[in-house]
Amino acid sequence: MKRRGSAIYTIAHVLRPVSGGILRHWQALAKAATHYGFRLVLFTSGANNIQELAPYVETLVTLPLSGGVNPASDFRSWYALRQAAQKLQLDLIHLHGFKAALIGSLALKGAAPLVYTVHNYCPGGVQGSQWIYSRCELFLAQRCTQVICVSNHLASSLAAIPGYPQALLHTIPNGIDFTSFTITPQEQSRLRQKVRTALVWSEADFIILTVARLIPAKGIATLFQAIEIVAPTWPTARFLIVGDGPEQPIYTQKALELNQKLGRSTVQLTGAVPDTLPYYAAADLFLLPSWSEGLPLSILEAGAVGLPIIATAVGGITEVIEDEVTGLLIEAQNHKSLVQALQKAQQNPQCLKNLAQKAQAKVKRAYNLNQMIDSTYQLYHNLLQSGGKTNA
Repeated sequence: MKRRGSAIYTIAHVLRPVSGGILRHWQALAKAATHYGFRLVLFTSGANNIQELAPYVETLVTLPLSGGVNPASDFRSWYALRQAAQKLQLDLIHLHGFKAALIGSLALKGAAPLVYTVHNYCPGGVQGSQWIYSRCELFLAQRCTQVICVSNHLASSLAAIPGYPQALLHTIPNGIDFTSFTITPQEQSRLRQKVRTALVWSEADFIILTVARLIPAKGIATLFQAIEIVAPTWPTARFLIVGDGPEQPIYTQKALELNQKLGRSTVQLTGAVPDTLPYYAAADLFLLPSWSEGLPLSILEAGAVGLPIIATAVGGITEVIEDEVTGLLIEAQNHKSLVQALQKAQQNPQCLKNLAQKAQAKVKRAYNLNQMIDSTYQLYHNLLQSGGKTNA
């Protein structure tokens, strides 16, 4: 869409503690704000990297907002939002993720139209939690003006909740900047050699890459179960895990113990890295064993680079990866399913390369970052032009 003349609107974004995909999603929108005629206010958890967020906004308000349930800090965040909203003239408010939406919708309803982006929805993640999760999402929908889902799977899951106002739902898929993941064969070869040298792995080694936050939902525990079975019969297999998170110390220790048991460096963790492209360039296969996803950027990045992909059939992953067509799908939290896929990769790597070419074409066709940004700002403008009224 084109910028709407010289009109300037003020939009407030609300962020819980964020990293990874949600952070990058917000940064992409924030960078484009001025181009589309918006000035930014940010209500953000003090747990976030404030120095990293501040350059994107005109006004920044920190909140004691946590990721989990904390009545004391949740109340203080609610109160701080109420107080700040009374002092600021806001045209629109965008809530990112469930926790920000819950506190934000309670504090800010009536201050301006509320847009809520659902980045993930996993009602079956905790035993007996499906009813609670669905009721909470229904409650949020009843307080918000529009709901954005980052994949069709998320939209379908919410629409299946009894009584959910489906007219509020809009699917705007995540996207990536392809120019950041397009490299010449010469550059790919240089990065591949540089990373492998740093890891003390050779060109003959087959590197299986995972890029993910080290949290339970990413399925790293399942990955380690599979490695213990696969590694003894695949001596050149190397597993590289890029990313940090609360479970990093646990898996660093597991990697150390497993490497000692095998007598070689089979698993390495890098922690957080400033640029993931060199690791994609160095790898032979991408693997994501998550049991809960919206639409992971890492799948899109791996596809754009041209890596073969093995991933769990959860969330929006199934919209990118079609089994035996654009990659291999496995069952979540099932290490035997993962072992079978890895064995297939070992026995027929050329087959996976053929699938990778189809995945690359699909990602470039359907998951463009500029399209995600443009669609989101189009939704903002449509909402403002309608006087903040929903279609529901």
